[in-house]
Amino acid sequence: MSKKLFASDYDGTFYISPDGVKKEYLDAVARFREAGNLFGIITGRSYDSAMEIFRKYSDHLDFFMCMNGAYAIDRDRNVIFRYMGDGSVIYPMMKLFSETGCIYLNYSVDEATYGFDEKVPLTEEDVAGMKKHDHFTQICTAFSESILDEMVEKIRAEFGDKVSIQLNGCCVDLPPFGVTKGNSVRRMAEHFGVSPENVFTAGDNNNDVSMLEGNYGYTLPHGTDAAKAAAKKILNNIAEMIGDVMNNH
Repeated sequence: MSKKLFASDYDGTFYISPDGVKKEYLDAVARFREAGNLFGIITGRSYDSAMEIFRKYSDHLDFFMCMNGAYAIDRDRNVIFRYMGDGSVIYPMMKLFSETGCIYLNYSVDEATYGFDEKVPLTEEDVAGMKKHDHFTQICTAFSESILDEMVEKIRAEFGDKVSIQLNGCCVDLPPFGVTKGNSVRRMAEHFGVSPENVFTAGDNNNDVSMLEGNYGYTLPHGTDAAKAAAKKILNNIAEMIGDVMNNH
């Protein structure tokens, strides 16, 4: 039997509020891996936030990707791959966002994340810190619904050749250009020698669409319209999805 790889989004997919990660999900993952398959998480979270997840569930994971797939590690925290964007865009983007009433504001350089108060002007020290970096791993912000579409178009017009726009509700994640969950799952499968027809994914939001439509994708009843359109099946939870893979593929 050919080895399979399953990559799951975390928030809203593997972890569903208010119940969290149920034992039945972990049991399903254990059965999947005991059969010689590979399971991992891919999340939009920054490294620091993502590591809270990794530390809790590392015994159940073969790989882990954060920042929408811009930074990938194995279960021993060895870096499998990472993407680096042009650091010169950090300051102009953060300046733009800080002046437009964003909800939050931060950027990551590999494992370090720098957050700022969007309600006050950036200080000279802030600016100096931004300009010292020659690369970034992800820039993050969020906008109210009233200006979200306008700001996304502005980002696309001014920085569309530098960043990859990944939307998750009102949150706007900006990994380096070309980085999507779909591309990173594909690269992870190549790393483990898993053929494309044996790659399965699960997600519930718009930043999951690339990996849902690029593989055999699953979503949940609460998934966005875009996620539902991209997925092959809509099932109730990750345990049902893994069961479907093992029984029908």
